[in-house]
Amino acid sequence: MQKEQSINDILSETENPTQTERSKLYLAMVLDESGSMCCGYQETINGFNEQLQTIKATQEDNVDVEVILTTFNFGAKVVKDFVALEDVAELTENEYSPNGGTAMYDGVGLTISKLLERDDITDDNTQVLMVVLSDGAENMSQKYTQSTVAEMIQTVKETNRWTITYMGANQDLSKIAKGLNIDAGNTVIFDASDAGGYAAGANMRSAATANFMGSLGAKGPNGDAGVQGDIQASTTFYSSVE
Repeated sequence: MQKEQSINDILSETENPTQTERSKLYLAMVLDESGSMCCGYQETINGFNEQLQTIKATQEDNVDVEVILTTFNFGAKVVKDFVALEDVAELTENEYSPNGGTAMYDGVGLTISKLLERDDITDDNTQVLMVVLSDGAENMSQKYTQSTVAEMIQTVKETNRWTITYMGANQDLSKIAKGLNIDAGNTVIFDASDAGGYAAGANMRSAATANFMGSLGAKGPNGDAGVQGDIQASTTFYSSVE
């Protein structure tokens, strides 16, 4: 005689078979806070806040997002230290006040080092989007060098789960891309001659971020984000919206 099914057996059989694992996205923002950014400091603040709103609007239900914000001038400092997206307060003028030089290598190096300390950073379903913004050339770093940062970037890129991007002005971006091992499609130049140029750059970052978040939702056979083995870093973050 066939054994009668238990209620638990029946419930188990009727559970949604397409449930997916939760995935994690670290949004790492690295912002130039040197004196030259005064021209577009308000637009930079607005751009950071707009990028947060973009991610909130396009976040998949099964993707958890944490934010780290690092600024750099004389040195580098973490302003927002791994805050859950829903709890991140908007950037204010009290937190961002341009002055000093451009310790960009220190900003990027510190941020990568902090990310590598996270317990889940090597998980298959963890992804990183790093957005670096600078309107001038490096001239102040003390802790990290170009070669050190380039090696760090190359190492994390090899996981295929880190997207490193760079938006710059008054620099040769081809040298930046080559010198730091950043994919050319993840770099873009912006106009730093007036506030309008900074605003346009902020709009491009938000558009590129929306595209990136949309690609997270396209992973897997059922269009679900975070399916193990399907995560891929972008190499066309900015080129897709130029």
